[in-house]
Amino acid sequence: SMPSSVKQRALDLVRAGQSAAAAAREVGVSRQAVHQWVAAWEAEHGEQLLPKRLSPEARGGAPLPEDPQERAQELTRRRKVAERERRHEAGLVRFEAWVHPEDRAALTAYVARLTKRRGVG
Repeated sequence: SMPSSVKQRALDLVRAGQSAAAAAREVGVSRQAVHQWVAAWEAEHGEQLLPKRLSPEARGGAPLPEDPQERAQELTRRRKVAERERRHEAGLVRFEAWVHPEDRAALTAYVARLTKRRGVG
């Protein structure tokens, strides 16, 4: 079982406004574990720590198109916008480089380690 200090730290981070995923990265546990701890805390205290996900309409956003193809395009656009916003908030910048095919695997692994260390991968 996880030490109670780790659980408490994760709950404190969520109460301070961090997402479950961010709190999980900071304390070194899975996102699912933090969600379970939050659910148990909410059940015990009768108070909600994490906001419930709302549809775009409920958030006051534009409704999704009825046409399936247009709907898929709009959802893709929204995901791309959200990803750009997340990267901007994390302080990431776009970087492009030409890489020899023999070096690609090593470079990909290096970038994955860097982004994981920074908590954005």
